[in-house]
Amino acid sequence: MAKNLSERIASLSKKAEELYTLYDIIVALIIFTPGETIPFVWPNEAKAMASVLWYFSHTRDERLEGLVECETFLSHKLEEKMKNIRKIEQKIEEWEMEIMFNKLYDGEINLNELDAREIKGLQKMFALIRVKLDEREKQLTE
Repeated sequence: MAKNLSERIASLSKKAEELYTLYDIIVALIIFTPGETIPFVWPNEAKAMASVLWYFSHTRDERLEGLVECETFLSHKLEEKMKNIRKIEQKIEEWEMEIMFNKLYDGEINLNELDAREIKGLQKMFALIRVKLDEREKQLTE
């Protein structure tokens, strides 16, 4: 076996072990390489045979049931990532509005130069600042 192929098989074995360990996935590797009479088997022949027998002992629907669980898991992960992206986008918009407000204050831009989205963003920012000021005032009076 070429060294490059050996390295790739070792890397593939490591990935298979990670899948098995982290996600409790049934994994078996049987690799037939040219010129070799004995295949590479991971984790060992008995476990690989048990995995193959398990696979063929279940109906297609039973095997797909696990994939549905994976799809559900991945869709939840995707929702979490989308929420994080929305939070980041919101933070960026807040920063943009702060920068725009500073430019307005410094006279670098004119209020007439702003579009509707920018004006709404500034209004939103002013409302948030007002709420924070009201909360601070309430704290100071107590």
